[in-house]
Amino acid sequence: MKKIVTIAAILFLTSACMAVKHKGPGKVELTNKGKAAAVIESIEIGNPEPIGYIDPHKYIQHDLAVGDGLAGLGEALEAMAVAGTPMLYTKTHMIFGEGNFVLAVSEGKFLGKHADFYDLFRIESGKIVEQFDTIEEIPAKELWKNSNGTC
Repeated sequence: MKKIVTIAAILFLTSACMAVKHKGPGKVELTNKGKAAAVIESIEIGNPEPIGYIDPHKYIQHDLAVGDGLAGLGEALEAMAVAGTPMLYTKTHMIFGEGNFVLAVSEGKFLGKHADFYDLFRIESGKIVEQFDTIEEIPAKELWKNSNGTC
């Protein structure tokens, strides 16, 4: 079971301009990249506020092991935590954004194993409405067939 829930992952941003748009004096709004990053970080540190960037009525999780909507996502995350195998993001390597799509490339622990996470979010009207993910175990270094594919 290598694929399950992931919410695109960013623990830090490489620059402030990547995270915010200035909307006039004193008004700042997160960019699409910033919203995806905030949601991932919220899962890591337990801050529920950024979950507001997810549209609870339209959110579709394209993972057969996870139900749609915030309820389905919450159930999956809770089940992993109760089982003692919470999803942990330890490093975000890259984040790309183009229009309404954001791709986060991260690594961490999944089901107790070192893994990489690729999370693709679609954003509509300022809210995350879809998420596609793939999770793959990163084998021990002595088992690598080459030096490509990990940081």
